[in-house]
Amino acid sequence: MSTFAPTLRVGITESPPFAMIASDGAWTGIGVDLWRMIAEAEGYNYEWVALEANAGEAVARGVVDLALPVTATADAEATIDFTIPYYTATLGAAGAGGIDVLGIAKTFLSWTFLRIVLIVSAILLVVGALMWLIERRANPAQFGTEDEDTGRPRRWLRGIGSGFWWSGVTMTTIGYGDKAPVTTLGRGVAMIWMLVAMALTSSLTASIVGATNLSRLTQLQIPGDLRDMRLGALPDSAAAGYLESEGLAFTDYDSVEAAMRAVEDDRIDAVVANLPLLQHANGATGASLMVSPSRAEPGLVSFALPEGSELREPLNAAILRLTTGSGWTDLIERYAPAGRR
Repeated sequence: MSTFAPTLRVGITESPPFAMIASDGAWTGIGVDLWRMIAEAEGYNYEWVALEANAGEAVARGVVDLALPVTATADAEATIDFTIPYYTATLGAAGAGGIDVLGIAKTFLSWTFLRIVLIVSAILLVVGALMWLIERRANPAQFGTEDEDTGRPRRWLRGIGSGFWWSGVTMTTIGYGDKAPVTTLGRGVAMIWMLVAMALTSSLTASIVGATNLSRLTQLQIPGDLRDMRLGALPDSAAAGYLESEGLAFTDYDSVEAAMRAVEDDRIDAVVANLPLLQHANGATGASLMVSPSRAEPGLVSFALPEGSELREPLNAAILRLTTGSGWTDLIERYAPAGRR
């Protein structure tokens, strides 16, 4: 049983998905459920004390015995204590994802994509012509001036075309086997081309993905993919500060839900905010956005305590025990479901 005050005053600030007020007035959330499990296990009696903001100040002045949820910072540590964190909240981005068929079709007709095609075609033509020069006499049926079906003479242009075909299927690793060099020099050139083609194919794939915006079909890379996007964020938030530090313009929104509606209405491309908040809002509102995580701006979500509080050690032990149990992942998934909904 507890040796502390008969009834602990637990300060709480609404901060989804860690602390939220349900329609019946009850508190729910990751931090709330964790505290309830701790209180039940340790035998704590408590009462909620709703705080408008600045939970740390309420703890420092003795208004409450502990507060949740709070983000541990070095500055606040000077006046209050924190438990070990039970969640590390980084920034995330939520975008529409999906396939923009019209946008991709336009990109395939753009100069950027055409330039890629021309450069690759020129490389294939050079390699094909080189293979034709090497193989045309020793291997006339496949690379030379002799038709492989009829044995009749054919023009040199068709021989270069055969080399072009061979270089293309070799680069893409298809390797039909219908054409293959037989000379030592030809095989040596073929081996070098295979190695070069591996690197070329990787670069080509990246260029095509970038040119067609196919990267939008997968998770966004923060901040790289955000630089050419219309962004939204909450004013005076960690996300807003991060975007400003990266030189990225954004539109202010009063809530994550409002920003998500703007994404769905195609007024912005993505909303940047606290990752668990995005995951919670995406599931709670029924939005169909793709939520992408990052490692940017990690925030350590903890309980705040007065300096020297005897609650710190038992709370730390309880947090370690409960957050490493099998049910902790299920609890997180309930309030902040990962992935696209």
